[in-house]
Order: sequence, then C-alpha cells, then structure tokens
Amino acid sequence: MTVEWKKTSISVVQEMANGDERKRSFNGLNEQATDDQISQFAEVIGNLTGEPVMQVVVSRAETIKTEA
Repeated sequence: MTVEWKKTSISVVQEMANGDERKRSFNGLNEQATDDQISQFAEVIGNLTGEPVMQVVVSRAETIKTEA
C-alpha cells in the first residue's frame, strides 16, 4: 500500500467584533507544512485582520493505492 499526497488546505475560523464567525479558506499549502507552521500562519492572519482565531481546520487529500 502506498499513500500519495494530493493537496492540503486550511480553514481559519475567526470571531468578529459583533460576535459572528468568519471563515477564511487557504488552499495549495506545501506538502511539508508542519502543524506549527500552520498555527503560525493562522496567528499572522489573526494579527492582520485584528480578529482572534478560534479554530484552524486542516484538510489533507491523499490517495491510497493498494498493491494488486
């Protein structure tokens, strides 16, 4: 069995000043991006927007090939 990476994307959920949530999506992350790097990226987004980050969702798409 082999696993082939296809793509990684993240969604950053932030709390707006009025209490609502805003979700921002970022696609095309590098395959080698670590959890720490993703967390730091989300922190930068929070600093730039002035809205606190509540949650970061990481989605990794992979293909699993079975040996025939």
